Amino acid sequence: PARVALMTSLLGALLARLNLAAGDPARADHLPEPYVRFRHLIESRLHDRPTVAQCADQLGYSTRTIDRACQTVAGRTAKELINERITLEIRRLLTHSELGVTRVGASFGFADASSFSKFVQRHLGASPSEIRDDGLALGPS
Repeated sequence: PARVALMTSLLGALLARLNLAAGDPARADHLPEPYVRFRHLIESRLHDRPTVAQCADQLGYSTRTIDRACQTVAGRTAKELINERITLEIRRLLTHSELGVTRVGASFGFADASSFSKFVQRHLGASPSEIRDDGLALGPS
């Protein structure tokens, strides 16, 4: 159930991002500017794992403004959106790249394998090795 909810949420975020990338003016005009700028910043700093406070400072908004925009558009907090996007990229790298688990963790600034494993376990419900093995079992898509 948690995995299904996560994948549904990630799919929704991906579809929203594709709408923005496609330049759908009807959709883009209705998104709050803080949300759009926040999502762009997350993409550009993904491997830095920015905090909401760092994003707010860089964008010139309060954390509350960013959270409010995220709640309005996505129904989740800014921190949840950051973690969802990071976990999506981690899952992608673990299942679709040749990078070792330690290397994937290091690319996101995790100081050690233990910290990376705890993050992945908490957000994806499985160890990095299990994520990689599940991806291999699924085969190419």
